[in-house]
Order: sequence, then structure tokens, then C-alpha cells
Amino acid sequence: MRLSNRSTGATMLAAALAVAASGCSTKAPESSGGGGSGEGGAAASDVITDVGIEGNTITLGVLTDLTGVFAALGQDITNANSLFWENNQVCDTYDVELDVQDTGYVPQQGVQLYSGMQDSILAMQQTIGSPINTALAPEYESDQIVNFPSAWSKTLTEIPGTGVVGATYDVEIANGYDYLFQEGLLKEGDTVGHIYFEGEYGANGLAG
Repeated sequence: MRLSNRSTGATMLAAALAVAASGCSTKAPESSGGGGSGEGGAAASDVITDVGIEGNTITLGVLTDLTGVFAALGQDITNANSLFWENNQVCDTYDVELDVQDTGYVPQQGVQLYSGMQDSILAMQQTIGSPINTALAPEYESDQIVNFPSAWSKTLTEIPGTGVVGATYDVEIANGYDYLFQEGLLKEGDTVGHIYFEGEYGANGLAG
């Protein structure tokens, strides 16, 4: 069953999947009101699902880079996503399908592809690239969708519903310098060079 309203996306993907599957149970909640009928809540057949769930299948979106500058990364991450869901279900009931689209690491392409999938997905399994995630931030926030970016710019931590898994680029750089100082490979007054990729990705690393 599909309804028109999207589930609130301010939680992590695992929580979204659990909610979508109604806690892996079709048992209707018991009434706490003590009414005369003794019947509780909706019938088992009335368990509510939401956008991105059709029968026993959950669809997750993937906006990755298969042909652009990060194609090697995109292919590896997407293969890992696919391999995981080939051998796992949600609550031993729901199969998961991925709607995989290639952005070529072009932000406008990512925005257009998302508009074509947004009404048929529950959440975003993967969105590659800080610039693409930033370009999609208004849509992700408006749709209240859970998104796990394959990008680690600090700006992405400000998008509601977006779970940045791991250290952001500025923190990674700072940690790297700290390690070099501790190991005696750098000392105060040394000069280091920094070549970076223009945009959110490179700028955040430079800030670190």
C-alpha cells in the first residue's frame, strides 16, 4: 500500500525502515482508552506504509557517480549497497530495491534525476558529492527525506535528515596535522602545500 505523505526524515535510515515496516509487526496496537468495545486501534490489514513501499518491497534512491571524476568511488559504493541488499531484508519481510541513477558528478543532473525518483522512494541510500548534496538540500528538507551522503563536507551536517557518517573533511585534515606533529614529521614554522578540488569538498578540506 502506498500513501501520498512521506514519512518524517529527521531520523536515520534504519529508523525510517523500521517505521515503514511498522516495527516488523502487523499486530494492531491495543487501546489504552478502556472503551466499551475492547478492540484496539486499526485492524492488522490496516497497517500504514508510505511513499517508497509497494507490497513487500522498499525502494531506496541512489544518486551516484558512475561516469564522472569519482566514478571509481561511485561504482564501489553502489556495488556494496547492492551486495548488502541482495542478502538482507528489512524485518525478514521487505525486500529492498535500489533506484540507481548516474549524475556524472554534475549537480544539475543530480537535481533533475532526484525529481524523477522522489515520489517512488522511501529514502536516499547514497548521494555522492558535496556539491550535489548541497544543490539538493532544499528538496531533501522539503520532502523530509532521510539521506546518507557519500560526502563529508561540514555544510552537509546542517541539512535536516542527512546523516554524515564519519569525520568531515576539515576534521580529517586537522586530525592529519595533529598526527604529523605528534610523530615529529611536522614542527611549528614548517610550510606545507595544499592542492584542492574547487567547491564544498576542497574548500572544507582547506578550512581544516
